[in-house]
Amino acid sequence: MPTRKSAPWPDFAGNPILEGDTIEHPNGERGVVVFIPNKSSAMPWSVDYEWRVNYGDGALSRLSLQISQQGRAIVTKTTDLPTTKGPTMKTYIGTKIIQAEPRAKNYGPVEQQGQPGYTVIYPDGYTSWSPAAAFEAAYIEIGEVGDMPAHQLRVRGELAQLDDNRRKLATFMDGEKFATLCDEAEQQRLREQYSAMTLYSAVLVKRIAAFTN
Repeated sequence: MPTRKSAPWPDFAGNPILEGDTIEHPNGERGVVVFIPNKSSAMPWSVDYEWRVNYGDGALSRLSLQISQQGRAIVTKTTDLPTTKGPTMKTYIGTKIIQAEPRAKNYGPVEQQGQPGYTVIYPDGYTSWSPAAAFEAAYIEIGEVGDMPAHQLRVRGELAQLDDNRRKLATFMDGEKFATLCDEAEQQRLREQYSAMTLYSAVLVKRIAAFTN
C-alpha cells in the first residue's frame, strides 16, 4: 500500500492530516482530504491549491480554509466511521436553515473559477461555497427575514417547503404519468392530499401574517 502524503498543516485541533483522512466541521459536515499534484509547469499553483477537501457536491474546497478559524474542521478517525451499513442504520432528511447568496467560484484552478454557485453561512458561523446545482437541489429560498425570531423563521421555512411540495404535486397531477402510473383510488388520495396541503398552507400564511400585527 503506498504511503499517504502528509498535509503541511495540522487540523483546527492541532492533529496531523493525511491524504484520504475525513475531516468534520462543528456543524457535522464531513469531507475527504485529497491531494492534487500540480503537473503543469506552465501554470503552477501553490501547495495551498494542491490540498483540497471533497464534500461530494462536485467541488473541491481548499483544505487550508476548512481547518482555519473560518472552517474549524478536525480529523475524524477512520475507525470511528462505519464501512458497511449496520443494523441501526436509518435514513435522514436535512432541515437546516442557512443564509446564502449567489456567487461564482473565485478560487482554485483557473478552469474551475467562475463556476456558478452560492456562498453559504451556517447557523454556527461556518462559511462554505456550494455549486449551484447541488445547492438548489438541497435548499428552498425563504427570502429576507431580518431579525425574525427563530420560531417564526421555522414557520416561514415550513411554508416554503410545503408550497414547494404542493407545486410539485400539482405538476405531477397535471401530467400524463398521473393517469398511467396511478389507479383511480390512488389518484383520489393524491387529490385529497393536495387539498389538505392547500388548507395547511393557508393556515401557515395566516400565522405569518399575524407575526407582523
